[in-house]
Amino acid sequence: ARWQTWGHGDAKPAILCFTPRGDAVAAVDFQYLGGGVGVSDVAYLLVSCDAPTVRRGQAVYFAALQQALAAAGVAPAAVAAVVDEWRGLYIWAWADYERFITGWAPGRRSLPHERAMTQDVLSRLTCAADQGR
Repeated sequence: ARWQTWGHGDAKPAILCFTPRGDAVAAVDFQYLGGGVGVSDVAYLLVSCDAPTVRRGQAVYFAALQQALAAAGVAPAAVAAVVDEWRGLYIWAWADYERFITGWAPGRRSLPHERAMTQDVLSRLTCAADQGR
């Protein structure tokens, strides 16, 4: 990815602590923090949700990302570039999680929308290999 940030690499609801009013959140369990694509943590966080929640979570995330980058003074073209790149990488992050969890917990059953995203990535890899890329 051209646009990278710091990430946890294992985001999940269990590491988030919310205030009673839900107006603040803290993340714990930061055994690792390193460079990468920020959308990976978003995919990992949403992986256990149903399809409508995933779509809603993606929409909220990308709107907030766009707003935060703009508020930080990032040029509109760069904001669009980051958002476009990370939208495209989202399914790749999801498939990477699926790869990880299948090896770590082989008995886990994935949901239909999870399998569909992973199959999309696998078909893209197959097409790229067929085209000699």
